Order: sequence, then C-alpha cells, then structure tokens
Amino acid sequence: MKLFEVQSLLDMSLLNVAVSVCNGFEKFSPSKISKMKWLHDHWEACRKCRAKIVEIISRLRVPIKLENKLASLIKHVYSEMIIWAGGLLQMHSKILPQDKPACPCLDLIDFRRSFQWKSVGIINEKETVLHLVSDERLDVAFRFVLACHFCLEKVVISLWGIMPEVTKSDIRLHTATQLEFVPFWITRLKEGVFSQYISSELGAFIRLEQAVFDYIALNVSALDYITHLFRDRKHYLYMVACGSENPKVIRFCLRKTSEEYWKAIFDNNPKGVLLSLIDWPWQKHFMQFAPRVISFLGVPEFYCVMHRILQKIQRLHHDFDYVELLKEFWECSPTRFKESWRTAYKDEIDLLKDILKDDYQFLGFH
Repeated sequence: MKLFEVQSLLDMSLLNVAVSVCNGFEKFSPSKISKMKWLHDHWEACRKCRAKIVEIISRLRVPIKLENKLASLIKHVYSEMIIWAGGLLQMHSKILPQDKPACPCLDLIDFRRSFQWKSVGIINEKETVLHLVSDERLDVAFRFVLACHFCLEKVVISLWGIMPEVTKSDIRLHTATQLEFVPFWITRLKEGVFSQYISSELGAFIRLEQAVFDYIALNVSALDYITHLFRDRKHYLYMVACGSENPKVIRFCLRKTSEEYWKAIFDNNPKGVLLSLIDWPWQKHFMQFAPRVISFLGVPEFYCVMHRILQKIQRLHHDFDYVELLKEFWECSPTRFKESWRTAYKDEIDLLKDILKDDYQFLGFH
C-alpha cells in the first residue's frame, strides 16, 4: 500500500485548462493578496463565483460530462494559488521592521506565473521556490529568506555572499526574530558547517509552527532537508507524523517511512491520517487506508472525519465522488460509531438523506 501521484492523461489535461483559466483572472496585487484568507472562504460559498466558473467553462466548449470536474479543478487550482500567495506575502511582511519603508518588489511580479505545477494538480513546492529565488525582480533579502525557509543550501550561501552588509544587519536584528529558520541558517553560515548530522536538541528548528505559511503552504522541502541531518531519519519522521495535524506533513511522513512505522502512526494519529487523504488528489487512497485505520479512531475522531466528507458534499466539490466515498466509509465503520452519530447528529443525517436523494449536480450545469 503506497501513496502515489500518478494521474490519468484526462486529469492532466483538465489541470492544464484549469491553470490557464486561473491565470486569466485578475492579477494578485499585494493589496488583494492581503485579503486572500477572506477571499478563500468567500470562494467556497459564493454563488457569483460559481456562476463565473460556469460562464468561463461555457466558452471553452468542454464536453458536458466533464464540466463538473473541470469546475471543481478550477476552484481547487485557484484556492492553491490563494494559499501560496497569502503565505508568501506574510513571509515578505516579516523581513523588515514596520517602521521601515515597505519593499515594493511584490508589485513587480504576478505570483501565478511563478507557480510550478505537478501533474496531479498541486503546486510543486521545490520547483516554485527555485523559480522565485532566481527572479532578480524580487528583493535579495526576500529571496534569501525563501531559500532559508525551504533549506536551499547552495542558494542560501550564494545570496548571503552578494548581500549588502546593511541588509545582513537587518536580517540578523529583525528578520531572525520573526522567522525561525533564519537564525538556523545564519548560525550555519557563521560556522561554515553544512550537510552534517545535527543533534536532536536542534529539533526545535523544525517544529511545525501554526503560522499561516507553515500551516497551509507547508515547506516539505525543509522537512526533507532537515531530517536528512538526523541519523535515524525514519524514526524522526514517525514522531513528526504522530504529532502533526498538517495533511501535507502526514502524507510526506507516510511516503518516507516504511510500513513497520505505519501501525504506530495510525495508533497515535488516526484522524490526521484519514483527513490527509480527503483533499485532491489523494482521495483515491482514502479507502485503501480507512479499513486499517478506523479501528484506532475514537467516536469524536469518527465524527470529525464524517464532517469533513460531508463538508465536501455540501460545498459541491466534484473533483471526486465524495458521496460514494462517504457510503464506503460508512459501510466499513463500526456499528457503535453509526449509532452514536445517528443520535448526536440527527440533523446531519436528515441533511445527508436529502443530499443523496437529489442528483448531486453542480449549480448551473446540466
């Protein structure tokens, strides 16, 4: 049982269309990016947004049977863009003290053109950051911070070497207090020590803080780099997976550890494992894992997973058959979970019955 990223040619083609459509939306200006969290929530519920998608797809002359899936992919792609743009802006805002003039470099680029995509419909983190750190329109301090955050060792060394002393001073005195990976790299630059094993006491440098960028645009590249510095890498990844609530972290750890660790991860973090497999493009793995993981769930955790799938259905996501997924998960669930849920969430049971009676079609389509 493995997590893999292979998609069909049809899915890859639809993704390319979705990215092209989203690149045609209004540019992500810094002032707009600052409202992205609100915009992301708005996008989930706004009928006008859904109407806009319908209008765009109607002009593309997409086969009717593909309209729903393409619409959901557009929504997914745009949400990915929003998440990344918002995270990058937050990181940029921490470079200089607020009493200094803001750096205008973000006005010069459109982040969407820098995003590199995997064939499965998610942003390729490493390739995107490599693209950004090579863009000389961006301030050297911002590129340095990006390189630090994503542990691009050669880029960190190179940019530090060309950076003016006044900028280095700002980074030491201010930026290093705002972004925890920066002092880690400044220390290594000072000591000239790279790519060597580090003691477990330095694990604090890779704790997954709940700041916006770390949480929703997770730097798996950094986690990958740092854990390679530990002699017992798989054991450390196992410990990270057991304590993380971040879907990207959990998936990464599952892919990089062996099955001998999985049972312990399932035992310690069953809800996290299942929730990490509900978003695109990992849903196809959900029912491969669910029968093995469900015995480790408690009733409250079962509620949480059910709510998450129901949310996908209620919000009309069509990137996957969530109704069928819900049915399969329900069928393999223990009777005591079902009875408890029926008692505690009668209104949701009634809502689910209503949803399953209709044709579950995306608003505005055939």
